[in-house]
Amino acid sequence: MHGASILYNWMLAEAFPLKEKAAEYSIMFADWTKEMAAANPRIRGWNLARFWTIAKHPNHSITGKAQAFVQEWISLLLRHGADLGRSDDARQLVRKREIDLKKAKSRFNNRRALEKWGGAAGLGRISFRWASADQFLRDVWDGLQQP
Repeated sequence: MHGASILYNWMLAEAFPLKEKAAEYSIMFADWTKEMAAANPRIRGWNLARFWTIAKHPNHSITGKAQAFVQEWISLLLRHGADLGRSDDARQLVRKREIDLKKAKSRFNNRRALEKWGGAAGLGRISFRWASADQFLRDVWDGLQQP
């Protein structure tokens, strides 16, 4: 999903327009697609139906629209590969998601909202608190190693 965030920022930089930022995001996106190409066999093997079952939890919900976005994004990635950033389908998917979520405040439809964009939004990789979990697991492991 990191690629969708990069593409989103790339599209905003083009819309603003900020040519240097757009070029920066284009390069960042190309680097991301290279990373994804290396992971392609694993991605093709994902069982998304099983993933959604595992992710289901009473304390949070994943909307049908969010699931559809993720599934379509993965499908487009597998279909377009390195050309994904130039794909009209991918760009429309990202644009539609933004508009669905933000309505009239969408940066694609609201010039004021676009002008408030700081040049980067949501670019951090999703880590699901891995740093905290990693430290916790290391502490448990270290404790288990004590006599």
